[in-house]
Amino acid sequence: MSNCAVSISEINWYAVYVRYQSEYKIARILREKVGLDARVPSLKVWRRKNGKSVNIPRPLLDTYVFIRADIRSINWAMFYSINGIIGLVRLSGAPAPVPERQIESLEALGSSSQMVHAMEYKRFSPDELVEVTSGPLEGATGAFIRSNRQTGMFVVSLDLFQRSLVTEVDARCVRPA
Repeated sequence: MSNCAVSISEINWYAVYVRYQSEYKIARILREKVGLDARVPSLKVWRRKNGKSVNIPRPLLDTYVFIRADIRSINWAMFYSINGIIGLVRLSGAPAPVPERQIESLEALGSSSQMVHAMEYKRFSPDELVEVTSGPLEGATGAFIRSNRQTGMFVVSLDLFQRSLVTEVDARCVRPA
């Protein structure tokens, strides 16, 4: 093997942090102008457009494009000159490789018919005190019980009117109390 040959182990997936709603444009530029394998794992969602329902792709992970490359061979001046690229996701100062199985999982999730609910990553322990931050129950506090995997909602026992009422609350509307 010559010194300029790249072994398969030097080529990895990396996450590129990009400006919101520019994922597809940046992936296209990275493919066409930089020559990288760039992907945006997507999910088809229904939206109303001009009074009609249309099925459009939506990134599974907003603000991320995944590239497969030998990180040492990238022209960084060209890479960072692309309008909308913020940077590579790093771990301990170095670009953090993303395992191929995670990219495959994202793409499989996007192509499945399984309902997907994207939400801010929150990890609560059972009985942890939470507060509802918006909606009709805004200001109510109670105990986190569990998350509902079918609906993407949190099941919370709220203390209202000297009673404990169990309800589902959108995960985006709950914070630690």
